[in-house]
Amino acid sequence: MRVPIFSSGSKNTRLRRLGLAPSLLATTSAAALLLAAPVRAGQAITGQTVATVTNPAGHSTTSIVIIGSTVTGAVTNAGTIAPGKAGINNTTVALALLNSSVGGGVNNSGTITANGAHQAFAVLVGRPRRSRAG
Repeated sequence: MRVPIFSSGSKNTRLRRLGLAPSLLATTSAAALLLAAPVRAGQAITGQTVATVTNPAGHSTTSIVIIGSTVTGAVTNAGTIAPGKAGINNTTVALALLNSSVGGGVNNSGTITANGAHQAFAVLVGRPRRSRAG
């Protein structure tokens, strides 16, 4: 199927204009990447004592997972936590607090989202379950 070209000018002029499209797309795509909010890899705190855990405003991270740890202050999210981290028993979790204590609570003024094929939890607090064989 031929796509009609609705422009004036010679065939050579039209071909030169079409040649600009890939370079323009590459330029705008690179600019979008440079201007986007930085995405940090997920934060994992295991078996530690820390003062606070923070995802600041304007930042994105894939997950915050705290296992067997003590946070003496607060866990704070002012940015974005998404899409979550694959976990135990085919779950996806964005913010997980497992076998841990948090002295200052969990504060969220941002966005927390989890997407998964099976079960997805934006926030999961508890003990990790082990999968049963058989």
